[in-house]
Amino acid sequence: ESARGLDSQLGVTRTVSSTASSIGRLWGDLQITERASSLVNNDVVKGASETMRGTLETTGVKGVWESQSQKLKNLDQEHHLSTTAVGTLSSGMNWLTGQIKSHTGHNEDK
Repeated sequence: ESARGLDSQLGVTRTVSSTASSIGRLWGDLQITERASSLVNNDVVKGASETMRGTLETTGVKGVWESQSQKLKNLDQEHHLSTTAVGTLSSGMNWLTGQIKSHTGHNEDK
């Protein structure tokens, strides 16, 4: 209930809805979907993509990329970097939620 009150005071839902609607209209007016689709399906773009893929494979860049990606993955697994980052983010979100609740008068103990 307090979240609804806060939302009505700040107008978050109204603002997000209005913004999304404006972006959707702009997207449609500019015909971005159609233009992107025609660009991706263009023979020149397809040819360039195939050339780049071939160059990456023949120059060894692809192998280096895969090797470094694997090293990074191994480092993460060894030191649990992703898990630690997610845990830290989760703690921060819990703190933020607690702060919002305390400032809106919402308390789980009630």
